[in-house]
Amino acid sequence: MAELRFGAERLSAGFRRDRLLTRIELLENEGFQGRILDFDLAAAAAFGRIGAQRERIGRRMEPVDAMIAAIAISRGM
Repeated sequence: MAELRFGAERLSAGFRRDRLLTRIELLENEGFQGRILDFDLAAAAAFGRIGAQRERIGRRMEPVDAMIAAIAISRGM
């Protein structure tokens, strides 16, 4: 959702941007209601482990990707 919002917010003010933001809000409030997982303390701990492990093997990970992985791992996925 963050990437969708980022893309829409980068557009110049106008109808197209407004329409996209409205559709994104619909997705957030209706399509994904209760299905978006938080980055909580458990995910933060997993993020630290993932980041350190990846750095040790010389394969750094983009922080956003590590956050997504950490949310999944912290929930047993």
